[in-house]
Amino acid sequence: IYFSKQGKWEDAISYYKKVNKLNKYFIMPYYFTGNVFNDRFNMDKAYHPEWGDTNGAARTDFDRAMDAYAEVRSIAPNYVQMHHQVGTLYMKMADYMARQGNNAEAQRYLDKALDSFNLYENLDPVYELNYYRKAQIYIMRRDFKSAEREYMHNLYAWKCHVPGHLHDSAEAYTNLANVQYALGKYAEAAENYRLALQKDPN
Repeated sequence: IYFSKQGKWEDAISYYKKVNKLNKYFIMPYYFTGNVFNDRFNMDKAYHPEWGDTNGAARTDFDRAMDAYAEVRSIAPNYVQMHHQVGTLYMKMADYMARQGNNAEAQRYLDKALDSFNLYENLDPVYELNYYRKAQIYIMRRDFKSAEREYMHNLYAWKCHVPGHLHDSAEAYTNLANVQYALGKYAEAAENYRLALQKDPN
């Protein structure tokens, strides 16, 4: 993890693989290996056996990340953070496809990302970033109404089951206000901007 945080990908992978050579059922090294390739996201095909490539087949970091997350899923199908990370990987792939001019594939990967984020939400419905990323996809599609719903689900803690409980950070109010402004809900947007400033005057 120390090497991962420094961007020393090869060193990080070598230690993760060493752990799983000694204990092939320890989940975390598979998960963190997936995160290495997810963070790096090099889409140039190359063959690197030391990174887990086999049989002379060249792969991209997308392929390697998906294989590592598949190992996690095979041991623990509901290892919750894995679903969120797969969603972020699909979002990166959607962006890559869009930059290649392949909008149909980009949309297909955004659908996959939403599916992964929904899996995550079913297991852990209180993680702010999961709602933000779902909202981001809807904003990319100019579906501001759905984005507003996601921001409201987060802000009003819709699955916390604690009466009156809010996830009311300045960021939560600002995100909601931005999409309400896009929807023409100017009074609601102004109120939420005010609440954001109340939370964080700076």
